[in-house]
Amino acid sequence: MEDWILGICVIFATMLWFQIFFDCLKKMKQVQPHITDLNEQREDLTTNLISTQKNIKKATEVIEELEHETQHLEEERVRLQRAINLKEMVLIPASIVRMGNDLKGNGNEDECPFHEVVLSAYYLDQFEVTNEDYHDFIAVTNYKAPSHWRNRSYPDVSLAHHPVVNVNWEDAKTYALWVGKRLPTEAEWENAAGSRHGADYPWGRIAKKEFANYDNPQQRTTQVWEYPKGKSLFDIWDMCGNVGEWVHDWYDPEFYKSEAEENSTGPESGTHKCYRGGGFHGNSVDIRIRNRHFDVPQSTKQYIGFRCAFSVPATNVEVLPDT
Repeated sequence: MEDWILGICVIFATMLWFQIFFDCLKKMKQVQPHITDLNEQREDLTTNLISTQKNIKKATEVIEELEHETQHLEEERVRLQRAINLKEMVLIPASIVRMGNDLKGNGNEDECPFHEVVLSAYYLDQFEVTNEDYHDFIAVTNYKAPSHWRNRSYPDVSLAHHPVVNVNWEDAKTYALWVGKRLPTEAEWENAAGSRHGADYPWGRIAKKEFANYDNPQQRTTQVWEYPKGKSLFDIWDMCGNVGEWVHDWYDPEFYKSEAEENSTGPESGTHKCYRGGGFHGNSVDIRIRNRHFDVPQSTKQYIGFRCAFSVPATNVEVLPDT
């Protein structure tokens, strides 16, 4: 009896094993296509990954080539810009400059006393930086536009050759660096304006409306070449009137009383920056050569612009020929 029961159990277990085995085979047959698909997908992913890595490598090489080319173009731009600078700017020879005032005529305390400053030769822009000039700068660099511009351009095409305004001291400095220049010092500015002959204005001792844009009832700028009679001894336009011009120096009302130095760049620090020359809104006293205007570096005004200076190169620099 026990052998019979054991035989039945063996038969039952064998049948159960076969049932499980065939179920597994059935399920394996059902799963096999999915496994095959997964293997194919894995192979595709591997292929795509290899292709992507190759593309990344190629893109990296292209980026490096573009960066190299961009660097080359920037170096070429700088070279050409330096050549243009020397062609478009005015050379101011080295000299000993008598700056300041003695208050015998028009003047303010911060202009005193007369003092001498030794200046090396330098170049100065013949004209103030124009809206057109500044537009080229922001178009290439994506630098912020003056607040009154619309769609990153000056308000009217007729203003292309008017001086750019509503730029702060840092904006002026940034533009100057981009064109391979710098802001002039107070001493350089005053020297180029014609201070050595002792007059209050580049043209002489008396303010004249046909010589400069000041006391303007329309309260607006004019083209930078509007007043040929107002040119300085060095043939530089609009040193007085039209717009005030940011210079390098910090403002210190007592600085002129300190010992003068060679190529003075002004105080080492301060809270306000100087601007010189006065603007269209000022009167005849405001636009005097020696008048020292000042404002915080972050300030933007519709009557403040700038022009740039350029130190005489230590080595020869190509000058573009006349065209």
